[in-house]
Amino acid sequence: MSVVVATLFSAPVIAQDDSLSGPAWDFADQAYKAYASKEYQRAVTAAREAVALRPDLLRLRILLINSLAAAGDSTGAIAAADEAIAAGLVNDELRSIRDRLNAQIVPGTAATAPADAAYQAADAGYKEFAKRDFAAAIVSARRAVALDPGKAAYWLLLMNALAAANRVAEAEIVANKALDRAPDDVNLRLQRGYLRQRLGRFGPAMDDLSWALKQSGLTASQKRSARLALADAALAAKNPKRALDALSPLAGERSYDVAARRGFALQALDRQAEALDAFRSALFKTRIPSERVAMVRGEISALVALGRKDEAKERFVAARSSNDLSGLKNLDMAYLASQVGDDEVAADYFSRADRDGQLNGQALLDAAYVAKRRFDNKTAESLFKRAIDAQSNGELALTPQRLLEVRRDVTNVERTWGAYASLLYSPIGFPASGLPGPAPGGKTLQAGAEIYWRPPDIGYRNGATFELFARAFETLYSKPVGAVGEDTIQGSAGARWKPFSEQNLVFEVSRLVPIGKVSRWDWLLRAAYSKAEGGDLRLDTTHWMYWQVYGELDRFTAVQQTLANAELRAGHSFRLPGFDDKIVFTPFAVVGAAYDSLLPRPDAFGAGAGANLRFWFRQDQYSGPASYLDLTAQYRFKLAGDDRAAGWFAGVSVSY
Repeated sequence: MSVVVATLFSAPVIAQDDSLSGPAWDFADQAYKAYASKEYQRAVTAAREAVALRPDLLRLRILLINSLAAAGDSTGAIAAADEAIAAGLVNDELRSIRDRLNAQIVPGTAATAPADAAYQAADAGYKEFAKRDFAAAIVSARRAVALDPGKAAYWLLLMNALAAANRVAEAEIVANKALDRAPDDVNLRLQRGYLRQRLGRFGPAMDDLSWALKQSGLTASQKRSARLALADAALAAKNPKRALDALSPLAGERSYDVAARRGFALQALDRQAEALDAFRSALFKTRIPSERVAMVRGEISALVALGRKDEAKERFVAARSSNDLSGLKNLDMAYLASQVGDDEVAADYFSRADRDGQLNGQALLDAAYVAKRRFDNKTAESLFKRAIDAQSNGELALTPQRLLEVRRDVTNVERTWGAYASLLYSPIGFPASGLPGPAPGGKTLQAGAEIYWRPPDIGYRNGATFELFARAFETLYSKPVGAVGEDTIQGSAGARWKPFSEQNLVFEVSRLVPIGKVSRWDWLLRAAYSKAEGGDLRLDTTHWMYWQVYGELDRFTAVQQTLANAELRAGHSFRLPGFDDKIVFTPFAVVGAAYDSLLPRPDAFGAGAGANLRFWFRQDQYSGPASYLDLTAQYRFKLAGDDRAAGWFAGVSVSY
């Protein structure tokens, strides 16, 4: 068969330049040399490889078309021309080549005239598509399909025009109809996979793309694009293993497209060190600023996941300075800054995002927690409340348990004062009351109350607290008979400090002030620590495990007395119906210990069982429940030491 079109270049070699280099230039050079030697099939093979590497160069597309035509594959040449036109690589020369090829297939047709009405409609559609007049291209493509429904190229034109017009769902319907007629057409199936991916139907998209990759007839460029799309769909479907499998045949390709996707897949599989290498490799291959931003973000995220947070923060600071993150949205910058622990920068970008109207949904909560960590309680309170409003308006999905936790956060950041009251019966007495405990073998009933205040700025700092308080205790009953009533009222005032957000360690200093006749002047130094799980209200289940460890050490300076008290509880909590699901009943086993340096037998150890009934209350739309009433009773048997380790321990207390 004679060659139907002339080559684009007069010489059968191509000079290397800035737009074509490396492997693409090598394959193109091989193709031109093979063409000049009339080894057309070898020219086709080399030209396909060149196009696969640089599908954006029209001259390589024409090289492939010429080679196919010279090899006697006019149908393949037309298909290659159609593919180039559909990709937007079109000019008058390419249209002329395609017309001459079509004229050869339909004998007797002039080289510049359309073969038939269907071809004329399709040709108009291609021209309209190239001009980005997608509405007109859709009309022309529909006419071509109606006139010649057996030609897959016309269906592809219609699908592409619809997709370009963002009518992707319609394009998929067209793809389904086309595949009903030609179920084994690999190009139709491949295109439907791309459409389904755009529609977010990642499972069906992966099915189509995987099927197409198993068939013959795809060019190297098509296979590569399909593998990249399959990896994207797998990543979006949270199937990173399948994404890596899809990319494995491209493992030798050192390109951004492959390295970046490998990075995201490896990161999703928690193979952070490998992901970091992939992101850094892709960073050197980026072509546009958005790609560089994505790789820098991936690199920083991997460093954080590897526990190299200082390095991650240094990389973040450097990237900001070098504008490697330019173009990143304010909200994304806020999250990245928060990820590396730079809450000051995160707060600034969350504020910018809020001014731009980007702060909504989950971002409100994330910004609130940044403000909370920065001790900006007013801002945190406002953001938490906006998040609760968003939940009420259906803009943020919070489970009942999560909503409870957010309301608790509001309570914590807005609280400036509180109060306690208690009525306690035991053989030990309340250690920090300042009142004398019962005599060995005795019992006491003591009542106490406290009010506290958290100073502005330092009172609440992300879980760390500083409080000033005043309290008073009175002994109501004592066995054997001792001082009771108003003569025993012991006042005190002082300060306590919880220095750590995550650890419930409290230091306290107070001045004991005598109110009753048998109370005293003294200084009390106190340290207490507790750790617990399951002691709070839960709305995500009706019962849960519970345990608590508590210990305190008290030192009175004037009387040179040291007291200590410790308790370990383990049990199970049950949320009871009634009172708006705010009642929790907790039976538990208990081991307790006490120490009093002034007693003949200073230590006492006991164990037993008990139960606690807690009523939570004081909740509104935004906060709480902020208060509770406790009813507690337990009975202990003596294990060792003094007899005060045994007997009944009971109490009623209110935290407001």
